[in-house]
Amino acid sequence: MASAPLTARQEWQRYGPLAFAGMLGMSYVSLASTSLGVFMVPLQHEFGWSRAQISAALTISAIVSTPLAPFSGALADRYGARRIAIPGLVLAIMALAAISLVNSSIYSWLFAWFCLSLVTLLTKTPVWATAVSGAFSASRGLAIAIVLSGLGLAQTLSPIIARLLIDDFGWRGGYIGLAFGWGSVTLLMVWLFFYDMFGRRAKAPPGSPDRLLPGGLTLRQALRDSRIQRITFAIMIQAVMAAAAMSHLVPILEWSQMSRAGAAGIAAILGIASISGKLVVGWLADLVRRSFLPAACFALPGIGYVLLLQGAASASLLSAGVFLVGLGSGAAYHMTTFLTVQYGGVRHNGKIFGVMTGLLGLAGGIGPLIAGLIFDATDSYYVLLIAGLPLSITAGAAVLTLGPYPVFEASAENETPIEGPASTT
Repeated sequence: MASAPLTARQEWQRYGPLAFAGMLGMSYVSLASTSLGVFMVPLQHEFGWSRAQISAALTISAIVSTPLAPFSGALADRYGARRIAIPGLVLAIMALAAISLVNSSIYSWLFAWFCLSLVTLLTKTPVWATAVSGAFSASRGLAIAIVLSGLGLAQTLSPIIARLLIDDFGWRGGYIGLAFGWGSVTLLMVWLFFYDMFGRRAKAPPGSPDRLLPGGLTLRQALRDSRIQRITFAIMIQAVMAAAAMSHLVPILEWSQMSRAGAAGIAAILGIASISGKLVVGWLADLVRRSFLPAACFALPGIGYVLLLQGAASASLLSAGVFLVGLGSGAAYHMTTFLTVQYGGVRHNGKIFGVMTGLLGLAGGIGPLIAGLIFDATDSYYVLLIAGLPLSITAGAAVLTLGPYPVFEASAENETPIEGPASTT
């Protein structure tokens, strides 16, 4: 006789530490990129590199991650997230610390980031999200939001910690301190509390010819599923526009007649808003299972772009615009992760969301380039911002009528997963 499903409270009592360990893991993945700006001036002073040369590290990361991100999800599906995350973290700690060894050749800098980008494939979002999605059901939305908030945690704390380390130990000591300080805490928490439901079923019971695995679409089925295609279309539109606006946020605010100091202060709202969007929508996703919630999340940034366009020299309007862009972008990223597992199932979620992660990396590389080309051609951000509202509405419309969540039945390892009747909840 099947046991009754766990309530949300029971899930958090049993699996809460897993979600917070995943959040720390997610934060470490983001650590190098979120702290890079603090290292730019010390690197310039020592080696004479331009900021474009230093920033090329992120381009290297995007080039590596875009085609290879699906493989990290596939490994998590096959071997279990814990078996991938722990060695991945060990390698990532070593690779981040190794950046302290670069010399005056810019190629040593780029090679160090290439190595870091390769090993962090084992700790990408699909690894953490797959484990949490398999453990949580009633409170899956909030659990995913906690994990994804690791990015906001890194955005908030890593520049501060990196600055303190650089002031006391230099930039080389800064990288070593971040790697072994933040990394050791993360590795300990992951070792103690991070596991996945696949790993718990790694061995079949004695006398059982097959093991039962959670239901879900295969990668091939997901790529052909119209609901997954619409979710992908929506997040690609959202991600390109968000990457364009966020990477040029301070210049946009200066174009809107704000001082550099004022622009930097307003831009700081972005990270807080992004975390808020993930947490609020994560909580709502477990309570409100209707199509208007995803549509609202994807459309919300459009209002922010309008306020940025109309808020010239008005700190209050510009602040509200930045807050709504951050809130909506964070909410949309969460909904993408959540909807992918709801409509694709848990069984191959690592592969499916790995493909999405690769596409998001591609969008992150395209958006800033588009914003730069628009400004270079028009000496203005008007065209970029005015496009934000119709693009956001289009993304929201794409996920408006996805329909009720399907129910996937567990099946033996050697059987093709079958989608059961749609859920009406």
